[in-house]
Amino acid sequence: MHANVVKHLYKMGNFLRRELTEEQFREKMIEEEAMPLLPVNIHLDDRRVLANILYDTDILFDYLNAAKKFDDDAKFDSNVPFSKYFDADTCIKTDPETGRITYLNLIVNYTETNGDDDSQFIYYELPPIIGQLNQLKEIRLWGCKLIPKEIGDLPKLEKLDLIRCRNGALETIPEKLKNSTSTVKINVLQTTDDVMTVRYM
Repeated sequence: MHANVVKHLYKMGNFLRRELTEEQFREKMIEEEAMPLLPVNIHLDDRRVLANILYDTDILFDYLNAAKKFDDDAKFDSNVPFSKYFDADTCIKTDPETGRITYLNLIVNYTETNGDDDSQFIYYELPPIIGQLNQLKEIRLWGCKLIPKEIGDLPKLEKLDLIRCRNGALETIPEKLKNSTSTVKINVLQTTDDVMTVRYM
């Protein structure tokens, strides 16, 4: 069952059994499920932002669903590695002194294939909360279909890689990143071997 469906059903079940509001459910999932999965060396504020991103892109629910978190007839499978869904060792880098996230590599449900089948991705919308990771220098987005304007407010951003993203992602790159005064390098990678550098003037 797709994570989106699982999320919806689990939310509805919680609302019925515990009378949780949408926001209460979100906070519960972020605090009790997402936060404990992330490295403690990440600054608390950035860890909470990252947990929200995992929630909004369904990465968290893909993992919990695979681990049978929502299956009343099965025991939670702690042997399912979260790194299969989000590998903190390769997907983020932090400043060793402050713990702030400086690099984010975001990919949802990627699987190796022999061809160029788009089904290897679950296309997602990058949530606006990304704008709170104000020490980000580099972002790599795989299969993104929409980029929020908040990404243009990141003060330290130097590089944005868009890998096999939808056209909607290219169309929603904030204007301030496209103009001639921007120092952000934007790369559009259609395949792993075909790299086109896009510099908007």
